[in-house]
Amino acid sequence: DVSSSFVHKYTLAGSSYFVSVISLKMTRVQGMHWQVVSFLPEKIVTSDIIRGRNIAIYVAISLGVFIAICVGIVVKLMLSPLSLIASRMESAAYLKVRGGGGKTVDSSSTEH
Repeated sequence: DVSSSFVHKYTLAGSSYFVSVISLKMTRVQGMHWQVVSFLPEKIVTSDIIRGRNIAIYVAISLGVFIAICVGIVVKLMLSPLSLIASRMESAAYLKVRGGGGKTVDSSSTEH
């Protein structure tokens, strides 16, 4: 028969501990009452949680950086044809045409 129980956090010598106390009454033995005390360092309870949290943060940051790099490469590859189109549009805007032999001729200065 469990009559009461509680858990408290205490700090001893700079370290935190969880202390659990359970009061037990032995019904078969008259007057027999037990106090069961469990003393557990906080580091044992929280170390796995903190390690898992840190791993999740590192994975998320790494994945974010990887995705950003991939997006940058894809954008660069998709926009590279635009520089060729832009230079051709600029040439057309200034009425520059390519003559024979690969020379650029300004058509506005030639006589018709």
